[in-house]
Amino acid sequence: MQWTALSGLAVALAGFALARMLLPASSGAPTSIVAPGWDLPLRMVAAVALVLLVTGLAAWLGPRLSGVITPFPIATTILLAFTHAQRGTPAAAGFLRAFLPAMWSFALFCFVLAWGVVGLGRDLAFLAALAVQLAAQGLVWLALEASASRGIARRYPRAARRSA
Repeated sequence: MQWTALSGLAVALAGFALARMLLPASSGAPTSIVAPGWDLPLRMVAAVALVLLVTGLAAWLGPRLSGVITPFPIATTILLAFTHAQRGTPAAAGFLRAFLPAMWSFALFCFVLAWGVVGLGRDLAFLAALAVQLAAQGLVWLALEASASRGIARRYPRAARRSA
């Protein structure tokens, strides 16, 4: 099967939607913690180690596979691992629940860039991809805000009636 930008976009969006549906339900508001002093340096070392691992394996994996795994695991792996270690499974699921919708705009960015670089050229394709990503992220943010407002209205119906 020949992969295209459109088939890649469809698989990515379906994967993000499926992953979000399979996450456990939220267990309440996250707790606030003060990160220890070693937290940021350790995150930096972990990120460098992952970048070196991916770039070290790039020749063996080939340009396609290494290109596929490069953008997603570095940031997500570090953030998710530290969230899970410091706050537990419910916080890690909450992180993913909040993070996955943002990945839709990233997938759109990659799609527009892949589609546009041939016809528009590198610079215009990048600008078009950035514009689409920003618009999509704005829509995702509005949808999440509306969803959060509906959730608050369900939990606190009196407060919702007073503010309306």
